[in-house]
Amino acid sequence: MNVRNLQARVSPIRPGDATTPSKATREPGSGGTFADALSHERSRGDGGPRISAHAEARLTQRGIELTDGDRQGMADAMRELELKGAQNALMLRGDSAFLVNIPNRTIITAMNAADLSGRAFTNIDSAYLLSASNQPENQ
Repeated sequence: MNVRNLQARVSPIRPGDATTPSKATREPGSGGTFADALSHERSRGDGGPRISAHAEARLTQRGIELTDGDRQGMADAMRELELKGAQNALMLRGDSAFLVNIPNRTIITAMNAADLSGRAFTNIDSAYLLSASNQPENQ
C-alpha cells in the first residue's frame, strides 16, 4: 500500500469519535459537570466502596441513603468477599440491596424494598447480609 492510498483511508478525528475522551472519562476540572466532580470525589479511594454513576442515580431516585457506617460495613464485606474469590456480589441490608463488583470495589446499582419483590439476580457469585443496625425501625 502506498502513501496516497493510506491518506485516502485516514480521516481526521472529530469530537465524539471513539478516540475522544467522553465526559465520563475526563478528570474533574476538565469540563465535566459539578455532579461528575462530586461523584468522583465521593468515590475516591478512601477505603470505602466506589459508587458508579448508575448506582448514584438509583440511590437518589429510590431514596436510599448510605451512612458512613454503611459504607464501612460494605468495605469490610468487600474485603471478606475478595478473600473468598468473589467477583460480583449481592449485598442485602434491611430493605435495600446492592449489586457490587468486588475487584473494583464498586457499587453497580441499588434497589429498595419495592424493587426487590419478585426479582431474579443473575451474574452474581456470592451474597452477603449486611448489618441493618443503622436502619430506622418500622413502627
